[in-house]
Amino acid sequence: MMRLISAVLFLFVVCANAQTTTPANTFAVKGKFYVSVDDVADIFLNGLKVHRGNIGQSQSQEMELKPGDRIVVQLHNASAPRYFMLLFVATDKQQQISFPHTTLKLLPDPESKDFTAAQFAAFNKHAKENKGRTNQPFPYKNRSEWVWGEADISTLGSLLTREMFIPMHLQ
Repeated sequence: MMRLISAVLFLFVVCANAQTTTPANTFAVKGKFYVSVDDVADIFLNGLKVHRGNIGQSQSQEMELKPGDRIVVQLHNASAPRYFMLLFVATDKQQQISFPHTTLKLLPDPESKDFTAAQFAAFNKHAKENKGRTNQPFPYKNRSEWVWGEADISTLGSLLTREMFIPMHLQ
């Protein structure tokens, strides 16, 4: 009987320690970025370059996103139209992150690769909508919008929140 009580207590302590070392609010989704751009978009995740999209559509390698992550997109236009659209789709196709213009802010330094949450809160200009484009370049229903910055070379940023991760069936 004493061994049984000891075993139960041991399991209780192990489970209690596991709960205190693993935050209950940890949330992350593996997936890919879908990008459509004219001419070039370099995408950074928390300061590290994760994708370069050239003219047309492209997909990034699989990566993990979570609330609090910072996305920076450096846009470069050589001539003619300026357009960009971004979407993140989970590998299991259960969730996605759409990027309407209100989730993307203009960064004042076009060479920025990262920012802090406090800096993001202080950025006061959203990406400019490109209402002239109406086509949907991605194979998934989403709420992303065609956007750009103020010049041929512009940089946009987005601070991911838990609310941005939407089940695919709600799109």
